[in-house]
This record gives sequence, structure tokens and C-alpha cells, in this order.
Amino acid sequence: MLINKSSKIESGDVATFKLVNGDEIMAKVVSETDSEYVINRPRVVIITRDGQPALMPSMFTSEDGDVTLGKAFIMMKTLTIDQFKQSYTQQVTGLEMLPPGAKLRQ
Repeated sequence: MLINKSSKIESGDVATFKLVNGDEIMAKVVSETDSEYVINRPRVVIITRDGQPALMPSMFTSEDGDVTLGKAFIMMKTLTIDQFKQSYTQQVTGLEMLPPGAKLRQ
């Protein structure tokens, strides 16, 4: 497994995992053990027809909540960049994140 030592992943972080099957998963980290991560509301990063990245649920037939991800299936992991973290948060909560310094409409 490749490890980005400059970005320690902690509980509450939105992280990106590249799996051995090629999937790229984004999720909020709930907890970590020696053998697995417990993650919340995982989303798969996909590329749309027009070449833009998008997020889709990783499991369509389960309730949207906590799942376990075995470390044996992870090739790479890192903290998610802000642009995708905002997209992830908006998709799983329905709340739109404002850019820093933005003013609310009255």
C-alpha cells in the first residue's frame, strides 16, 4: 500500500481510497483499526460522458450509513481535496457549502 505520510487520516475526515480493483472511493472516516476503516456514506468517483468527475453511491441496495473497508483492499489513501470534499458533503447532506468569504443572500 502506498501511503501519503503528509496527510494523516483521522476520524471525521473525508478521505479518498484507491482500491485494488481500480475503484476510487470517497467517504467520511468514522474509525480505524489495524485491519479496516469504518467509513460513512461511501461514494465512487466516476467520469461522466462529458469527461467531468462525479460521485455516485458505492452500494445501491444498502442503507446509507457506516460500512467497513478492509485495508487489504486499499492501494492508496489520502485526504480528499477541498473541491471534492464540498461536492461529497453537498451530496450526502443536501447542504451547499459556500466558498470562503462568500456572503449569504438576503
